[in-house]
Amino acid sequence: MSFRRHASTAGSPGFSLLTVLAALAIMSLLLLALMSGASHQVRGGQNDASLTREGMLADSAVALVIGQIQQGTTQTNQAWISQPGLIRTYAATKARTPSASYKLYSATQMIDTSGGLAFLASDVPPDWNSTANQGVYTDLNSPVQPLFGNAIYPILDTNAITQIPGLSSDTGSVQMPVAWIYELRDGTLGQPSAATATNPIVGRIAFWTDDETSKIDINTAGEGSPWNTPRTNSPDDLAWATMQPASGEFERYPGHSSGVSLGLLFGAGTTANLSSDQLLSLTPRYSAGGSEYGTQTTSSASAVTPKLDRLYDSVDELGFGSTLNSNGQRAANPVTPADLNLARFVLTAHSHSPETTLLGEPRVVIWPVSDAPSDSTRTTADDRAVENDATVGTGSGAVPYFFQRHNAASSRTISIRRSSPPTPRSSAISSPQGTKRCPVTARRSSKNIRERSGRNWRSRRSMRFTVSTRSIRRRARFPWPPPSRLMPAATRPAWVAAW
Repeated sequence: MSFRRHASTAGSPGFSLLTVLAALAIMSLLLLALMSGASHQVRGGQNDASLTREGMLADSAVALVIGQIQQGTTQTNQAWISQPGLIRTYAATKARTPSASYKLYSATQMIDTSGGLAFLASDVPPDWNSTANQGVYTDLNSPVQPLFGNAIYPILDTNAITQIPGLSSDTGSVQMPVAWIYELRDGTLGQPSAATATNPIVGRIAFWTDDETSKIDINTAGEGSPWNTPRTNSPDDLAWATMQPASGEFERYPGHSSGVSLGLLFGAGTTANLSSDQLLSLTPRYSAGGSEYGTQTTSSASAVTPKLDRLYDSVDELGFGSTLNSNGQRAANPVTPADLNLARFVLTAHSHSPETTLLGEPRVVIWPVSDAPSDSTRTTADDRAVENDATVGTGSGAVPYFFQRHNAASSRTISIRRSSPPTPRSSAISSPQGTKRCPVTARRSSKNIRERSGRNWRSRRSMRFTVSTRSIRRRARFPWPPPSRLMPAATRPAWVAAW
């Protein structure tokens, strides 16, 4: 008996079945891959749409703050001041009666016309964090607990209350409760009671606006050391006479912005515990030397060469120096991230202030210039630079906003011109101390949006507020038209600072 082994051939039913099954498997895999890719694309599109909606919500908070600032600072016959979270207006009369408050934080009523501050107690009730009010109020400074380390506060660290001099809380808490503002489908902002079936709630925002000009600017602050003109024979006056500040020793120039001391935050006795030289090494433009903070005798040849590092763009950059290490990375400054987080609430890298008074008038530069400024025998390059920067307008419409003097030997009278185009006006003031050289920053007129007078002034043409939202912290920048003439950095007097 013999046996034969039969093999499937291309024309047999078994081979055809295997071919069909393989094709079905491949088609199933392709279909599953196509469906999976489509599902990922749908989820990606939904995520992008969600991020776009969140960005629009954050932008609406910024736009609302800008509108509040514009409305509060452009009222007719009203003086105004700003503070963290508020623009207050006053009647432009002798009594300066408070008239209104424009809130820069989220609240049920954004404008209060009572003139008082009683609304501060009613905007956030004592039981704001109760279960019943969870959808009405929120804490913007609610801490985030990482997997390792201490809790991180987005605005103000709780330890800053006890470790930063001058920083305090009325309640001892660092909570920052504000009201939710709900946004409806048609873009209306208000309370949830305004929602309907056809116009439902699509999002909500909560924010608080800080005033950056009330903070320490890390680009201009230094480590101040006192100096004054010696007038008597006292020990202090003798020391001031022999240990005068050298050229470029800005931290000893009276009125200079470098007199704002970083030592309060990072100096001796703080967690950073930095020396005065280390503090100056943090700054982008100041160098140690000269009289060494009033401890060394100087001469007319003594000089300190300023640094030319670029300015800091953010507070976090203070943790890094301007040089590179062996790995090609920016070398670390002696300030740790923990030190920065502790002091972040009182620091800024952008302290842009307006160039008008609280009444909207250009600032007067307190710098006596000869009433014949074109006469080079009676003015210096510094005088002409100040005059150039403190003149509003050009040609026949130019109006000076600076002190002018006719007789430099006079001990009592200084002539001041502060006029509005096109007709100049003049007046005279007398001082029993006589003519003095006063440190100031020359200012030019600004338009539209103006901020408080009397802060940490910088020669910039914009102002900046920080808007803190519930989930996103954004900065709102309000530009001004650039001036036609600025005081050149090379000719600006080193001791010119803020008034």
